[in-house]
Amino acid sequence: MPDRSTALRRENLPILLLLLLAFGLRVWGSADHNIWWDEGVGVWLARLPASTILHWTAHDVHPPLYYLLLRGWWLLVGEGEFVLRFPSAAAGTLGVALAYGLGRALGGRRAGVLTALFLTLSRFHITWSQEVRMYTCATTLSTGALWAAVRMWRRGGWRAWIAYVLTTAGSLWTLYLTGPVPLIANLAFPLGWLQEGRPRRRLIHWATAQVAASALFIPWAAYALPRMHTWSTDQPVPSPFFAHLYSTTLAVGVPV
Repeated sequence: MPDRSTALRRENLPILLLLLLAFGLRVWGSADHNIWWDEGVGVWLARLPASTILHWTAHDVHPPLYYLLLRGWWLLVGEGEFVLRFPSAAAGTLGVALAYGLGRALGGRRAGVLTALFLTLSRFHITWSQEVRMYTCATTLSTGALWAAVRMWRRGGWRAWIAYVLTTAGSLWTLYLTGPVPLIANLAFPLGWLQEGRPRRRLIHWATAQVAASALFIPWAAYALPRMHTWSTDQPVPSPFFAHLYSTTLAVGVPV
């Protein structure tokens, strides 16, 4: 038993160290710059009643879950750059842990550690983990949804089913741009299902999970879509410029 316990500690040591590093990188200096415009919108919404948040976000390009959670956090701990940005830092650190789980599920322990290392040091991820914005929370929920999907394909069980439903619906309630994530999971499902021998029960679990996740999001979509404004730029963005901007942002983050 002691040998097994020692081996387990050694196995978990790299990811524990990475999580400590990830947390440190995301909280370090998070209060060094003032709240900017987009963050200020979130702070303003956090001061409003939940009913007002729901009404306002129905006319906006972002759903309400992050703002509702931010309001609860604001009521609990108050204001301040560090305090208001802390939930994003915590979500970013949790995202590193979930990335490890997803990488390990797909490619083994080494793949999990490398995936977590990449996300830990990602300047893009660190930047958004220091903002009063919903992007890191949405990324973490989407990563959890993909990990739960893989567990459903391979092991089944209601824990993975519940985790997938809640994280998928939660991501959609946080950021509409997470919509492609369940689409990708559904495109990949046939491969995982075939590898496991096409078990009928897994197929039923997967189908009911999609129905349940959709049922949790559709009421909001039905309420918000008729009220949502349209947004556009004055001129279309050239594809080469967008590709350059995208790759640069991933490498060095977003300036404030």
